[in-house]
Amino acid sequence: MQNNQKIPEGWSVKKLGEVTTLLTNGFVGSATPHYTEDETGVTYIQGFNVNINSFDLTGIKKVTLEFHKKNKKSCLQEGDLLTIQTGDIGVTARVPKYLAGSNCHALIISRFDTAICNSKFYLQYYNSSICQSRFKKIETGSTMKHLNVGDLESEYIPVPPLPEQEKIAGILGTWDEAIEKLTSLIEQKKLLKKGLMQKLLTGKTRLPGFIQPWKEVKLGEMGHITSAGVDKNIVPGEQNVILLNYMDIYKKDFIYKNDIKQIVTAPDRKIKNCNVLMGDVFFTPSSETRDDIGHSAVIMENIPGAVYSYHIVRFRPLLNHLNRKFCAYAFKTSKFYKQAYSLCEGSGQRYVLSQDDFRNMKVCIPSDISEQQAIADVLSTADDEINLLNQKLEALKEQKKGLMQQLLTGQTRVKVN
Repeated sequence: MQNNQKIPEGWSVKKLGEVTTLLTNGFVGSATPHYTEDETGVTYIQGFNVNINSFDLTGIKKVTLEFHKKNKKSCLQEGDLLTIQTGDIGVTARVPKYLAGSNCHALIISRFDTAICNSKFYLQYYNSSICQSRFKKIETGSTMKHLNVGDLESEYIPVPPLPEQEKIAGILGTWDEAIEKLTSLIEQKKLLKKGLMQKLLTGKTRLPGFIQPWKEVKLGEMGHITSAGVDKNIVPGEQNVILLNYMDIYKKDFIYKNDIKQIVTAPDRKIKNCNVLMGDVFFTPSSETRDDIGHSAVIMENIPGAVYSYHIVRFRPLLNHLNRKFCAYAFKTSKFYKQAYSLCEGSGQRYVLSQDDFRNMKVCIPSDISEQQAIADVLSTADDEINLLNQKLEALKEQKKGLMQQLLTGQTRVKVN
């Protein structure tokens, strides 16, 4: 609670250290823990396993029972709150039954006094913008920010009556369930679209009414590949231009005027050679990982005054029987990505796909441009459905955020039977 904020009737304010039976951090140290693959090993949770309200056990490790016994203070119980101490500071999840008995590394453990505190209520409080702003004020460190347990102990937190905590936690938990269900539905729709792409973009499944053959062609046979784009400098005397960047391509399938914002300058020669036209396809040619190479986006309208960055590659189709919307999907098949993965070269620090390699990459396309359009329409409809669900998800999250502000501060009170 803020020092000048009025305390709701019936609520109290206490230091975090006064309402927890354990407030500590998991094993911290430069020594490598004793990892093991033995079935007697103990699950070892790290910061990257913790999300808001949930756990991602991808890449989960185990430590030896001996190491676990030597670090008993970081042995978890059901209901403990685990808060990221460094990195995504403040992100908190509640330990479920199946992770009880686990150990953890560099995570703050909050074990609340169940006689006066409901950990589900404080899970909501920790992840609220109210508490996150408090964490921001007490984080410390110059290059790597982190939270200190000692600083947290002195932080004041609201303590509503226990029945009110339980009621508030239940209300907000209902919103979490709705958000989780919608998130799961979106993931299912994405998987369905992925399967649809695999069938439609390989010709394994044909849409009704189309019988003309497909052909496999190289990018170099369909258009021009160019790079050597514009840098991000602003040079006096040069013209202002809008710069299409690597992340614009990486994050989107379709690019419109309003999607690119960065202003830089470029000489006339670069403006002419590196322009951006409707129908152009841009690729990511390099990355620290092979999986990020070959991602693409299609320009859906002419963007006057736009040029592309030297970090990306432009493919400008020459053939008039390529549907630009179809291109947005045709270059996203697993077969196309596998080509990029195998052709790129690097030392492990950086991988690069050359222009010649791009020119030799192959893609399957229908001979009939109307079939390309029909396939694009089907996949676009799937995208529209996913986008609509994402909008609903964001609306739910915003509604919950507003509700948290009301309930966790006592501005709106709940009735308790």
